[in-house]
Amino acid sequence: MRATGHVFFAFGATALLTVTAIVTWMAVTDGVAVLPFLTSAAVSLGLAALYLWLGRGLLRFQPQVRTPALVLSAFGLLAVPLGTLLNLIVLYVLYDRRTRTVLSAEYAAVVAHTPDLHPKPKVWLYVLFVALFLGMVFLPIP
Repeated sequence: MRATGHVFFAFGATALLTVTAIVTWMAVTDGVAVLPFLTSAAVSLGLAALYLWLGRGLLRFQPQVRTPALVLSAFGLLAVPLGTLLNLIVLYVLYDRRTRTVLSAEYAAVVAHTPDLHPKPKVWLYVLFVALFLGMVFLPIP
């Protein structure tokens, strides 16, 4: 569950890098139509803010972020091939019974009464997410 929050942070960071690349491209080119670049930068900035908000909410077990995270992950399935795998895993984690329990009001009450308990992260899930994310970033698109 926490790894999924970190994945959304990584997606947000990628969207911020996209905004930076678009703005840099606009700065170094002359005579290029600006409106498409500004539109792309605005959409990427909005997605970055949304992904960062979702990542923060998932890390804090906030129930209201589950539905938007499911919707964005469903759209992420279109990013073939590695985005499909990564978002399929994210969807599995978000649909899991344990995740629904963690994102419930009852669980929030238990956490509020036991602030000294912390779950251990699953290392294999982090390794898988990092490998898929690096593959998405560094593998060429055919």
